[in-house]
Amino acid sequence: MSLLRMLKAAFIALSLLTLSGCSYFSNLVYKIDIPQGNYIDERQVEKLRVGMNKDQVLFVLGTPMANNAFDPNTWSYVYRFKSGRDGSVIERRLVAKFDDTDHLTEVTGDYELHENFHIPVEEDIPEFQQGVEAAAETATTETVDEPVKHNGPEVWAIKVGEFGNPQNVKRLQFQLEQAGYEVNLRPVEAEPGEVVSVFAEIAHSKEALEEKLEVIADLTKTKPIIVKLPPA
Repeated sequence: MSLLRMLKAAFIALSLLTLSGCSYFSNLVYKIDIPQGNYIDERQVEKLRVGMNKDQVLFVLGTPMANNAFDPNTWSYVYRFKSGRDGSVIERRLVAKFDDTDHLTEVTGDYELHENFHIPVEEDIPEFQQGVEAAAETATTETVDEPVKHNGPEVWAIKVGEFGNPQNVKRLQFQLEQAGYEVNLRPVEAEPGEVVSVFAEIAHSKEALEEKLEVIADLTKTKPIIVKLPPA
């Protein structure tokens, strides 16, 4: 073999060794994952219903990162995740559309909607709506005293409603907790078909809760009242 060929072969071998070494050390360098945009869980999407107002959608999904200034009734939620390990990219998108009265009409994108999505939100809670209206008719004031014995100081709460459909209970509980309210259920562990009362917030005086009545009423589309919180 000539000297020229020997040098050429040595150069090629050295180049290959250098490249493989760079690749090896590159794999040892820690690269962070890069998440961007709105991460949305499937459980959040399951809470969406036709007829929700914009505030309710904000409580469920959060603030969209890709709003269109020219179309305020279309909200785009975009999530992009780039893996630091292999450089792979995952992208997911959800688009929520509202009508001129700011109520949700359509949801499209990479998420599967719940089978009850097209049931208007106001029609999803008929049973406890009736129960609350009946209770309100028998009340002489905006608050109702319930003869409950407590071992300690009196505890008051906002009674949002009562009903036997567990889906309504879960929806309201999620909605209220997303809005930052403390939620109590009575009974805590209900039997199938048993009526459940939903309470939001607690305080040691009914006066401390009065200013929250209207806010919770607007959020849940119910007629909440203030009562003494029954024991668990």
